[in-house]
Amino acid sequence: MKHEYLAKKAEVTVNLEGLEPIHSPEAEKSVLGAMLSDPEAVIDEVAGVLRADDFFNPAHQSLFKCLIDMRNRALPIDPSTVLQYLEDRKIADSVGGPALLGQMAAGVVSVLTCPAHTQTVREKSLLNRLQKQSGKIAFNCQQRQHEPALVLEEAEREIYKIGESSITGEPKLFASYCRPVLEKIMINRARGTEYDGMPYGFRLLDQATCGAHKGELIIVAARPGVGKSAFALTLAKNFLKHKIQDDGSFTTPGYGVGLFSLEMTYEQMMLRWLAQATGLDSKNIRNGQRIDENGDKTQMSDRELTLIELAMLDLKEMPFYFDDSPSLTISQLRSKARRLKKKHSIDVIIVDYLQLMGGQGEESRQVEVSNISKGLKGLAKELNIPIIVLAQLNRKTDDSASGEPQLHHLRESGSIEQDADTVILLSRQERGTLLDIAKVRDGSIERILMRFIAHRTEFEEQGLYDEQIKNNKKSSDWTGRSD
Repeated sequence: MKHEYLAKKAEVTVNLEGLEPIHSPEAEKSVLGAMLSDPEAVIDEVAGVLRADDFFNPAHQSLFKCLIDMRNRALPIDPSTVLQYLEDRKIADSVGGPALLGQMAAGVVSVLTCPAHTQTVREKSLLNRLQKQSGKIAFNCQQRQHEPALVLEEAEREIYKIGESSITGEPKLFASYCRPVLEKIMINRARGTEYDGMPYGFRLLDQATCGAHKGELIIVAARPGVGKSAFALTLAKNFLKHKIQDDGSFTTPGYGVGLFSLEMTYEQMMLRWLAQATGLDSKNIRNGQRIDENGDKTQMSDRELTLIELAMLDLKEMPFYFDDSPSLTISQLRSKARRLKKKHSIDVIIVDYLQLMGGQGEESRQVEVSNISKGLKGLAKELNIPIIVLAQLNRKTDDSASGEPQLHHLRESGSIEQDADTVILLSRQERGTLLDIAKVRDGSIERILMRFIAHRTEFEEQGLYDEQIKNNKKSSDWTGRSD
């Protein structure tokens, strides 16, 4: 019932009282007249800019479709052949008959002015769609006061679609892309780095993936207790540390980060941040205590409190935006992310974690998660930033012979693997934490051994996993759950 209700509301057309629909009858007639008068020179150019629904008058829409169809079929075009085409399809009278066709052809002063008239039709069409959508928004605000978040999301989505439809361009000669690509290669050469995206802050991970790139959906998946949230916060800290410039230099503060945590509160995340920034034990920070030289708990020292205050001062200078709204839907996330991008020009979004996000009431949870995954990939492309999403693996990983997770262990939806550009699987192993780059579009598949420093809830890189095992190196820093 919910979807039927929304669909009915979306079909409603509301006219804003006192406002005439925006269009230009003269420009529409001039464009169609030019198409009739000189089809060889005009039709292909106009078809690259306008669609039938850009014309306000239904008769003009029908005539435009007719001319495009005849052109595609390589049929001769003049007022007589067009009239015959319309009569054969029983629509000549609805279009206006021979009188209108003759009037249009005779009214063309010069086909040279057609580009200007075409642009006018396009601009009026854009304004007309905005006008109609404004009416729908006003109607929904009045009639759907019980679901303001959905009304806002639909309004943003429709306005964005109108803006996207206004962007037109021509296919370019492939060789025209040589210069910008060469410039990027030269920039990376000057940098002297092994990545061209945002560095994750882990050397081996950056070498394998070339960093996090704009428009990418990056999945970090693990079973509960392996350290997804701690890993995400470590990435955020690394991104914020510094920003790499085209000449290879680094600036501070670093990249703008938006972190959406559906699982942890701001207080829990702040305590972890302070532990990473100061090196103090997160539990002691929470309790305001410390361990003295005799191993006894006592009040936190002034020096340790000063370290915390300095870390908070540093944090105030960082472009770090945090949202701990529970049960966030993909619609709500899109709205918040768009505003973050517009207002603060953030460079990356981290979501903790995918399966806690709500959908729009789809028929099954698998379909719901699939739609969320596709929505996140679309959002990454729309905002032109990487989006890093934590995800849960299903329990079948516990039954695998090696105990190591695989791509098909992603919980509740196979589309997560399909939508993602990069998939990183974390698993707890005897020698530490295995970071398995199971999928990467432009990079190499690698397995990296990580050390989890429990008291700081932070990860450090140890080396390539297989080499570390071969050398029989073991990490003893793991102490229980880390999410």
